[in-house]
Amino acid sequence: MSRALRVGLNLAYLVEDSGGSGTYARELLPALLAVEPQLELTAWIGTTAPAWLREQDWARELRWIRLPVPGTGSPWHLWYELVGIGIDARRRRLDLVHGLAYLAPLVHPGVPMVATILDVIWAHH
Repeated sequence: MSRALRVGLNLAYLVEDSGGSGTYARELLPALLAVEPQLELTAWIGTTAPAWLREQDWARELRWIRLPVPGTGSPWHLWYELVGIGIDARRRRLDLVHGLAYLAPLVHPGVPMVATILDVIWAHH
């Protein structure tokens, strides 16, 4: 029997009014756990993460890592999203990191990354 897949989720961007990216996170996380209950999820959140995030029934199934920065408005949150999360993922021996809203770490020693691009309307305009 193989071990559970360990996936990290970059939720550092989430704030109370995250719009479609917040909806995506809220729907994706329980769906992942429903399809693969053995999945080990680690999520990085900022100090301004919305209250609803950790109040969901599925929230107790995740390992939460609170970053010492707000989700937006600080150059340090970008450092965590582009560097810090990748280094931490390596330290935690994660198998993959998923950036749910455009960003995955640029520095990620030995940890595969995937980023969801939610909207490409900007390419049209």
